[in-house]
Amino acid sequence: MFNHKQQKSEGNAKRKSNRYSILMLALIFIGFATYGTYAYFTDSTSIRTDIELTAGTVSFDTKNVGDWQYVTWDNSSTSRNLSLVNKSANNLQPGDAFQKTVTIHYSGSLRAKISIKDIDTLIQDVQKVKYDAAVVVKLNGSLINPDQYAGFDVQQNEEIEITIKIGLSPKNEPEKFNEDGSRNKSNGLSLNQLNPITVTAVQTN
Repeated sequence: MFNHKQQKSEGNAKRKSNRYSILMLALIFIGFATYGTYAYFTDSTSIRTDIELTAGTVSFDTKNVGDWQYVTWDNSSTSRNLSLVNKSANNLQPGDAFQKTVTIHYSGSLRAKISIKDIDTLIQDVQKVKYDAAVVVKLNGSLINPDQYAGFDVQQNEEIEITIKIGLSPKNEPEKFNEDGSRNKSNGLSLNQLNPITVTAVQTN
């Protein structure tokens, strides 16, 4: 038969056992919770992109380079039908001119800004030998003003047309010519020795 002291000791042992059980359960719970958190932060997966990226282009090509053709300076109907022989023509008189048109196709996929340079240089070089020159630029058939030559926008498949006219304006003073209306050899002009016009394309946003 247990005495009161033994019963008290057994009660304390049971309480301690219960505490250990509760503590063990708590540790197990914390362990599972920690594992779950760890798994959450380290979980991973992979996703296929299934796309292909290609950089855009900024480029153009010369679609058509016309030949020098005889025209009248003021585009009148009167024509003397002069022709170039080895890129040379003689016996020009005021009003005679030769014209050439170059068509540039913008083939780039990105929007770009086109700048056209050295037009003024070409005109000045021609005028130094007492001839005249004129340059006309069009975008898709619409005239581009000279103040836009420094930069105008183009998109894919648009066309830039540059027409160069060189000759003798009807306004030339008569005393600058020989009696037969021709130029002195010292005042000759070679079309194939003219400085080129530069066309540049730069991508825009």
